[in-house]
Amino acid sequence: MFCGPGRHVLEFARRGFEVTGVDRTQAYLDQAAASAAEENLQVELVQADGRRFIRRNTYDLAVNLYTSFGYFENPQEDVQMARALYESLKPGGKLVIEMIGKEVIARDFRARSWRQFSDFMMLEERRLRDDFGWLESRWIIIKDGTQREITIGHRIYSATEIKSLLLSCGFARTSAYDGLSGEPYDHRAIRLAVVAEKEY
Repeated sequence: MFCGPGRHVLEFARRGFEVTGVDRTQAYLDQAAASAAEENLQVELVQADGRRFIRRNTYDLAVNLYTSFGYFENPQEDVQMARALYESLKPGGKLVIEMIGKEVIARDFRARSWRQFSDFMMLEERRLRDDFGWLESRWIIIKDGTQREITIGHRIYSATEIKSLLLSCGFARTSAYDGLSGEPYDHRAIRLAVVAEKEY
């Protein structure tokens, strides 16, 4: 879900997997399609809302990476999306959700930061609200003497909270890791990855 311009979809396809990428932004899907065509990769790209895209008992694996979960103001819409993912998995199928965990944010939070890239600079201002449940970020991008501003927000989950949400949607088992490394999710973790399994 939320495959964007297809970075992960393309990598799965390169490795020989049959892949479906879903996003509601057609421009991202067009970019993914163009990249796939350049490499002669076979991928299915679907314009759809992740809360409503369901293909019952179809997929062995669903992935939602790089904090692509939690962008809806109403938390019930996160549940709706998790249920859609659950319904689309085959029995025994697995879901991987990877995000920035609430524990990591609590440990490393900085209200402001800036980064210099090769051809632009990005300033970021962050604000926590809703009792440490929502992170709002304001990005100021300066390039070639012009300035552009973007504001985004998303719900933040602890390992326990996201695991509880997934179990409430029907998943049988969940495990938390430090990102995609497979290492334990503990006080040294950098990212949060949760693997949830649908019962056979």
